[in-house]
Amino acid sequence: MMRNTEEPFVLIDTNYTIITFNEQFKNQYFKYFGKEFLKGDSILEYAQPHRVDLLKKMYLDVFNGQTFQSEIEIPFPDNSKRTFLNKYKPALNEDGKIMGAFISSSDITGKLIFEGLQKTTEKRFQALIENASEIISLTNKEGNIIYVSPSLSKITGYSFDELIDVKHFVDKMHPDEKKDSKTMLEEVLKNPGVPIYRLNRIIHKNGGIIWMEGTVTNLLHNENVQAIVSNFRNITEKKEAEEKLKESENTLRTIFDNIEEGIILLDEKCIIKAFNSKANENNMIATKDLKIGESLIDYIKPERVDYFKECMNKTLNGESVEYDIDYKQNDGTHKWFHATLKPVKENKTVKGVCIARRDITKRKNSEAELKAGELKYKLLSEELAAANTELEQFAYTASHDLQEPLRMITSFLTQLELKYKDQLDDKAKQYIYFATDGATRLRKIILDLLEYSLAGRKTVEFEQVNIETVLAETIQLSRKTIEEKSAVVEWNNMPVLTANRSSMLQVFQNLIGNALKYQKAGQKPILKINAVETNTHWQFSFSDNGIGIEPQFFEKIFIAFHRLHNRSEYDGTGLGLAICKKIIENHGGRIWLESNPDKGSTFHFTLLK
Repeated sequence: MMRNTEEPFVLIDTNYTIITFNEQFKNQYFKYFGKEFLKGDSILEYAQPHRVDLLKKMYLDVFNGQTFQSEIEIPFPDNSKRTFLNKYKPALNEDGKIMGAFISSSDITGKLIFEGLQKTTEKRFQALIENASEIISLTNKEGNIIYVSPSLSKITGYSFDELIDVKHFVDKMHPDEKKDSKTMLEEVLKNPGVPIYRLNRIIHKNGGIIWMEGTVTNLLHNENVQAIVSNFRNITEKKEAEEKLKESENTLRTIFDNIEEGIILLDEKCIIKAFNSKANENNMIATKDLKIGESLIDYIKPERVDYFKECMNKTLNGESVEYDIDYKQNDGTHKWFHATLKPVKENKTVKGVCIARRDITKRKNSEAELKAGELKYKLLSEELAAANTELEQFAYTASHDLQEPLRMITSFLTQLELKYKDQLDDKAKQYIYFATDGATRLRKIILDLLEYSLAGRKTVEFEQVNIETVLAETIQLSRKTIEEKSAVVEWNNMPVLTANRSSMLQVFQNLIGNALKYQKAGQKPILKINAVETNTHWQFSFSDNGIGIEPQFFEKIFIAFHRLHNRSEYDGTGLGLAICKKIIENHGGRIWLESNPDKGSTFHFTLLK
């Protein structure tokens, strides 16, 4: 039913809620009531208040299977009245059950007028037609006028004889609508009995344009009429008011959309049409306020006029122009402005220019300061990088070169103890032990220092590394300690990522070694290792049940040679976490920890995918 009907219709459910409607109904409602008809609203919200109870009862009857039709007369603000034929039928779903109501509504005002005219006397008929404010006409199937009411001459200035055939009538139409006249007639002939809405412009006899709104109904099949009935009213004043309102709204919208800036509206001759208060605050000539009706050229410094005219010409050709410009003030300082010129269009034709200007002096000064700061930072960074490189080279060279003499010291001390042990007393043997132990610890410090200097180099090779295998290898290397302490190490599935494999092995060895080392005496170590994926990184966590760390040491433990315990409690060089930090940062990540004393610690670090 909905697909095949050309009549305006609306479909509601049993809760009176609007489900859908066609374009004809939407246009008809907006035309006569001036507001939108919306899906989801109750149909009762659009009814005349005194008819709501009656409509409720009638809809309930429709929901129970009954069918109705009624004619209703609606008054309008201009004191005119129109009559509509409303038909109410049950709406069925696919199962054939009633799911709401189908309502069609047609404007039958023109039809009723002529039906009424046929029932009255000739005198009453003539009086009604001659005093009608609307143009009522009858045409044949060729489009030639059979009859037209006297209001035609009052509204258009033409006599009946000047519009008697379709050619003469089309000649009086606006050029943009002449091409649609033939199509309109064909549409009317194809839809007998269906009022078709039209909005036309007619050229008045004096050359002006008249806006006409109405309906055209094919009643050729009606034996009492046998004509095409047209019923049009003059809405020129309404249209002109709408156009003026639209022009005013465009002006206000342009100003207030840019209210934070200085706004100036110009016509195509550069004459000031409007501006806001900010425009005077941002004026380039502080001693002269803007005035409507004057040329903006008068407010621009002579040396800038040619450039401004060039920008105006581009904008009048449809381009948008932006530029920054500085002005020297009377006190010698400079002010910067950012100006934007945009075309103001009416019916796709450029009618003027909108200029938006804002003071950007602070931004420009900040940019200059930032640029100077960036240059200074770059120089300091380069100096620091050079110093770090020299320091790392020194540490590498020193640690590498110290190993050989240290090996000699250790070797000779060992030989001394073996060869002369029978000749040495206990005091001498103790001295040799202290010297050998010191040399061993020094060798470990040198090796860690070497690793620390290597960790700072960015020339290591990166490859796809399976962290699962790195972790398994680390567990195997720490197997003896794990078994001696009956430690438990748990982990989830580890990722594959781009890194340096040996560096990853160092990190895992240091963190697992620390978790096993820093425990209370006799406590069973428990270590849980986890990896979580983020948008750009993998985040790893090593959680233990060890002795924990005070918050004030969270940063210090990553500094080289910084130890929290003496060697009699926990051995080490104080370089392990410093090495981890360097490696992780060289991989584009960071390392940090969370800890509670006596409850354990969790070390977190991130690595790029």
